[in-house]
Parts: sequence; structure tokens; C-alpha cells
Amino acid sequence: MHYIFSRRYTTSIIWMYNIALLQSDKCVNDMKGNTFTNLILCSAIFVSTTSFAAIPNFWSFDFQMGNSIYNLANSDGQVVELSCTEMAATDRDDSADNSFIVTTSDGNDYDSRDGDISIVIDDTVYQIPSFTAGFSVGSKWQMFYDALSHATNFTVYVQSKEIGKFQAPAKNVAKAFNGNKCLPQSDWEW
Repeated sequence: MHYIFSRRYTTSIIWMYNIALLQSDKCVNDMKGNTFTNLILCSAIFVSTTSFAAIPNFWSFDFQMGNSIYNLANSDGQVVELSCTEMAATDRDDSADNSFIVTTSDGNDYDSRDGDISIVIDDTVYQIPSFTAGFSVGSKWQMFYDALSHATNFTVYVQSKEIGKFQAPAKNVAKAFNGNKCLPQSDWEW
């Protein structure tokens, strides 16, 4: 279950695109009866499988099975994904933690749960914790999220090596995050 929530963004897009193609072909072939129900169903399948594609330099937001997922691609084909999992929490021992994943243009993934990801926002370095269940790391996560949810540009580092620069218009940032919270596990209500 943990893998489903942290699925690589690029793999997800390819998977959704292929499903959309298969479903649209099936829908076109099944439309011989040309019923209104078939039209609505096929439209819903196509839209739901293609609506999460990232436009460079614009945050996108999706809510899947209790997870708030934010994606931002840059013009170099790199993608960051912020996953807030509080609403999907079932119990203290088996619930997936929040994460920040960076996918490079060559398909390499770096996950904050594996450690050593930092971002720089407004000349301030934020070390992203690998887990958020403790008070100290929970505070670090909250400071990182608060800064990210207002940032119009930032730079991502993995093991102190620059991976990529990301930017988004202030209006898009405000709409995507819209006052949402991404609480660390240390603040979740069980």
C-alpha cells in the first residue's frame, strides 16, 4: 500500500495515458448504440485518467484515497511531488508518511523518506526529514511545508548536489495550496 501512494510521477503519467488511450478506443467501439450513458461514462474515464498531467512551472493538485498530492514540473522535465498523507492514516504503525519526491529528466527518483533532500527557498535551506513522527523532525517538516506552500521559486538538492530549479506563479501557488495543511505525523489525531 505504501508503494501505491509514492508511485513515480512519470510512470503514473505513462500508465494513465495508456489507460486513457485504451479506454477511449474501447469507448469509441462501444458507442455503436450511441447512448447518452455510454457517452458520459467514456468521457468521465478519459478525463479522470488524463487530468493530472503536469504543465511546466505550474503546480497541480490531486486528492487520491486520502492523500493530497502536489506536482510541479520544470522546463527541464524534472518533477517534484509532495504527498500529504494525513487523511489516509489508518493507524500509527502502518500509515504512510508524508513525502517529497524528485524525479529527474532521466527518470531517477529521490525520495525524502530515503533522506538527504534539501531545498533552498529565499536563501534559506530546508532539510526535508525522512520521517515526521517525532517532535523535532515534525517541526522541520512543518517549516519546510510552510515555506514551500508560499514559494514562487526554489532549488532542490540531493546529497548537497543541485538537482533542479523550480518556479511557479504566485497566483498558481496560492490556488494550489489554498491554505491546505500538510501536518507531520507528530501532529496527526489518532
